[in-house]
Amino acid sequence: MVYDPIMGPQAWPGGPHPAALARMQAEAQAARQAEIKAARDAMRASGTVCDLEYDNVGGTGPCGVPAAGRCIRCSRAFCQSHQSSRPLYTNLCQECQTQEVAQNRRAAEQRAATEQDRARREADEHAAKVARHETKAGWAEAKEKMARLDELIGKSYVQSPPSQGATAAALVLIVVGVVVGIVACASSPTGAGVALGILLLPMGWAAWTLAMSTRQSRREERIRERNKLERARGCGDMTCERCKYRQ
Repeated sequence: MVYDPIMGPQAWPGGPHPAALARMQAEAQAARQAEIKAARDAMRASGTVCDLEYDNVGGTGPCGVPAAGRCIRCSRAFCQSHQSSRPLYTNLCQECQTQEVAQNRRAAEQRAATEQDRARREADEHAAKVARHETKAGWAEAKEKMARLDELIGKSYVQSPPSQGATAAALVLIVVGVVVGIVACASSPTGAGVALGILLLPMGWAAWTLAMSTRQSRREERIRERNKLERARGCGDMTCERCKYRQ
């Protein structure tokens, strides 16, 4: 368990109960307020007055109100009215607070502008790299081939492609049917007719299975070919985050 002056109590799993953390944070804040009050009282007891100027009908002049603190930036004493109104700048006077906020805003705008310039420069460099690679790899021709392959892939869709076991069984059945037909024809024409009649339905299933298996294999081959052609797209770097969606 540690206490961070900005984030408050920090706990790891198994640490104090959330209610205990909230109590510790409240106690730390109360202690901080007590320190600020003690410093303010000591400043007032010393007789120090506010060094900042204020505007009135007669012009500008020193505030002169009993001081409540001293600015860590300009070292001038300030009263509660001239103390920074922002929680993060309570050790600054109002004038330094205004300067600090403006400076932080300018720094943030500068960082944002620098980041935008960097992102724009990287985008331009990547676009040039993509153009070079796609020209060298023949992306225009590859895109036309991919369009033709997409059309063939769509037409060759098989809703329920046969399994490898069914394909193997179909091959065996066709071989057996051919052998039986040859043997039957050699023995007698009548036997050949009977054998072919018996094998007609299984042979038809085997032929359909082989046709669907061949169609599915050809479709998978075209998909692999299409994916290979798509590598001509982008900058050519397979690990490129900008081109990842293209792969």
